[in-house]
Amino acid sequence: MYESRYFTAIEEGAWFSNLVLNFRLIPLLALPEGIIEGHTYFSIMVNTPMYLQYLLDTAKSLGVTTICETLPISKSLASTLRGATEIVNEHYIRNPPYSEAGSPELPPSQIDAWVNATGLGAKDLVPDEAMYPIRGQTVTVKGEAKGITTLSPATPASGFGPSEPTVLYILPRPHSGTSVIGGTKQAGNWNLTPDPITTVQMLENAKQFAPELLNANGEFEVLSSQVALRPGRKGGARVEMQNVDGFVVCHAYGHGGAGYQNSIGSAKKVVRLVDEHFGISREGPKL
Repeated sequence: MYESRYFTAIEEGAWFSNLVLNFRLIPLLALPEGIIEGHTYFSIMVNTPMYLQYLLDTAKSLGVTTICETLPISKSLASTLRGATEIVNEHYIRNPPYSEAGSPELPPSQIDAWVNATGLGAKDLVPDEAMYPIRGQTVTVKGEAKGITTLSPATPASGFGPSEPTVLYILPRPHSGTSVIGGTKQAGNWNLTPDPITTVQMLENAKQFAPELLNANGEFEVLSSQVALRPGRKGGARVEMQNVDGFVVCHAYGHGGAGYQNSIGSAKKVVRLVDEHFGISREGPKL
């Protein structure tokens, strides 16, 4: 559990104030220069590499088979799924599961349903023209910040132009000895190369909010600088069933920068939609 601090230079209010623990407004006199609103509350942080490994290990323990192949992208989603079906069948021919009697089992004669969770790749795969990239640049530094800090917008106009960070966040990565500092939210930008000017400005913006991470020279120890493209989608995420030339497909993509936050809910909805399609009834609470 971490204390999360949020500062903003525009008056917007906190719609979630009654949904979080220990929500408190920060007194005006205690706000940094240029900030007109701030609040704190208790929150959690997820070490995403560790979490993803946990999800993969859990899935495998439940019997999931992973196949690492390059998905063929052709002129239509249906032809791509036909190619993917061949990949699955060839995998089972090369690596057949064994029955309780010890004899190899045949590959599946058909695949009941596909879940299309291809993120930004759905732009070409589906194709879905509503998809677009939201470029995010971050820096990983040594040390775990004491709390979570968000500042939006990142700083008053500083003359850095289009490379200027659009939001500041300082995120401790639990059990890693590192923190992530960001960042940018640049819609429509496909550039995967970190911009050094953006990196300098992000670090300068962060100094007053995470002094515990600075070394004896008053600087951050930078471990890496990276860029990722969030899978934005006009109209919001797409989680719905579709019949694609006889293939049963449940789409689950376009979550923008909220993939981790929405992942459990989206997964439950996928299961519910597939169950409804095949008329499957499960005991227990409704997903």
